[in-house]
Amino acid sequence: MQLGTDRAGKRLLAPEVEETPTEPAVDLVDADDAPVPPVDVLDQLAVKRTVDDCIYKLLEIEGYKENLLLSNVKLGIMTSACCVALYAQLGPHKFPEDKAILTACVVFYAVASAILQVIATFIEKDYIVRTRAKEGLPGSELLVSTFMDRGDEMIKVRLECAAAIAERTVEYSSSVGKYFSPEGELDEVAVQSDLCVCLEKLERSLKQSSHKKDI
Repeated sequence: MQLGTDRAGKRLLAPEVEETPTEPAVDLVDADDAPVPPVDVLDQLAVKRTVDDCIYKLLEIEGYKENLLLSNVKLGIMTSACCVALYAQLGPHKFPEDKAILTACVVFYAVASAILQVIATFIEKDYIVRTRAKEGLPGSELLVSTFMDRGDEMIKVRLECAAAIAERTVEYSSSVGKYFSPEGELDEVAVQSDLCVCLEKLERSLKQSSHKKDI
């Protein structure tokens, strides 16, 4: 770009200004993730399953990783029960000479099955995920569950904090129409917006409780 001339008659050029690239707007959800396939908004099971998967992913983004301890315990019990069953079926023993061994295997398998049922009924309940504590926030383990009544358009989400804080449970409800388009496409930003409000509320309550204990 020509600016003018100096006293000696030489042409002066305007200094080139480097353009600072503008940073793209950061989405609430990861743009690299594969898009969620559309679902039938009239299919409650498909709607709930899609929202559950989205909440699980968003919790990881917010720093709440899944607690796999209970899953590993169940896996260990199931593996042990299967090994005992295989031993009872294929092991080098005969009936009725080894009746005591076979009886013990049957009892072990029955007890293992009962333990798994107790875990599913009284510990896992309806939770879609159990998380570890968020880094830097001790005691913030979460129990997350979702509900949809039959024939209802409302999705209910419940977050429970395992720590003994003043407000340990937060719930919110949203309509299917808010989270899904008429074509069945999920609005992950809307899901995360509601989820973050509840997470902030729980985290604030937990921090206040920790502060009181320190005092």
